[in-house]
Amino acid sequence: MLSIAICDDEEYFRITEKQLILKYMAGKNCECRIDMYESGKELLALKSAISQYHIIFLDVNMEEIDGIETAKEIRKITKDVFIVFVTAFITYALEGYKVDAVRYLIKDHESLEKAMTECMDTILEKMDYEENESTVYKGLHRVGI
Repeated sequence: MLSIAICDDEEYFRITEKQLILKYMAGKNCECRIDMYESGKELLALKSAISQYHIIFLDVNMEEIDGIETAKEIRKITKDVFIVFVTAFITYALEGYKVDAVRYLIKDHESLEKAMTECMDTILEKMDYEENESTVYKGLHRVGI
């Protein structure tokens, strides 16, 4: 089972992202667990438990600690999680490369579902995800999900 976190200070987008991911995963006949967080501070309070996640969707523009700073702190804990930035502001796109973000999705109601599908396809391909065996292969290290 894939473990996913969504961190966004806007409830509407937390719910929307969750629904899009659940729809995508149902289409792949795969199970996932999705936890939602309202702030980077709340997510970072997990400390080393952050490494339980396979994918973290981060809003860039949040109060107190933004998504870029949150991602930098996540990278101090784990290099293995796939980070996806979801934001209304394209101006931060270059910052995503500094934390090895896999995608940068724009909060556009019309294109978010298509972008989410492409993003999840890319992540599962990078994981070398085997749908029938429900297993993730990362290099030579095998991790059951």
